[in-house]
Amino acid sequence: MAAATEAAGFDFRVILATRRPRDIVRDPYNGFTAGRIATLTRSCRRLEAQLRRLDPRFLFCAPYPEAYNANATKLSKFLGVDVRPAIAASFRPSKRDDSGALANASPAARAAFGLLEGCSRALDAVCSSL
Repeated sequence: MAAATEAAGFDFRVILATRRPRDIVRDPYNGFTAGRIATLTRSCRRLEAQLRRLDPRFLFCAPYPEAYNANATKLSKFLGVDVRPAIAASFRPSKRDDSGALANASPAARAAFGLLEGCSRALDAVCSSL
């Protein structure tokens, strides 16, 4: 897909901003339920399979929120455009603290969370291999 995109004259790039599973499930839009976490895990596994097939030259990994701070220069180089002003204007770290979500979750949600953490480590491994 990357080669076809390039051959067609498009500049194909994939930016993977990874996020710690604990921060994902703290997000009120994701919800800390076993079903929601299982859905996130399935999506994560599909993403991992796709990334493993992608030519690494087209992939840039940046952990969130560091992607918006420490990696802005590297990200700018990867994209060929200075993204630092846009990042500075738009990124605002959350001050929300839902740290009790995991402790208060059901046993099924905690078990599902373990699978999500495993997939997150697999994505980290893809990034480490670049």
